[in-house]
Amino acid sequence: MTVPRAPVRPLAGLRVVIVDDDRVSLMAIAAMVASWGAEIRHASSGADALRLIMEVAPDLVLCDLYMPEMDGFDVMRRVRELPAAAGGRTPAIAITAHPSFDSRRDAERAGYGAVFSKPFARDELIETILRLAKP
Repeated sequence: MTVPRAPVRPLAGLRVVIVDDDRVSLMAIAAMVASWGAEIRHASSGADALRLIMEVAPDLVLCDLYMPEMDGFDVMRRVRELPAAAGGRTPAIAITAHPSFDSRRDAERAGYGAVFSKPFARDELIETILRLAKP
């Protein structure tokens, strides 16, 4: 007889905001991160992301870089201008379907702690989330 294993939920208790203007990508990333136990909130625009970050005070932000109106670079620059108590030091990971040396460099300058290219390795993402969000 095989005893079922308890699900591994390494992100239990972590509040994560996910931002992507592509609904399919947003839902796929949200489902994956939620399956690891994180509490997920999501936004489909940069402006909504800023409001959500200030409202929720997440432990981590996953944000697409290339969105219309306010892109992920602007989102993070504005987050970094906030006081620490309002989320200004929230760890963040950039996600992009259009990787380049320039986008990686610009994302890091904007304040992202890591940059992932779609599609990305699940194991690498969870390791990075744990490294950035848990001191």
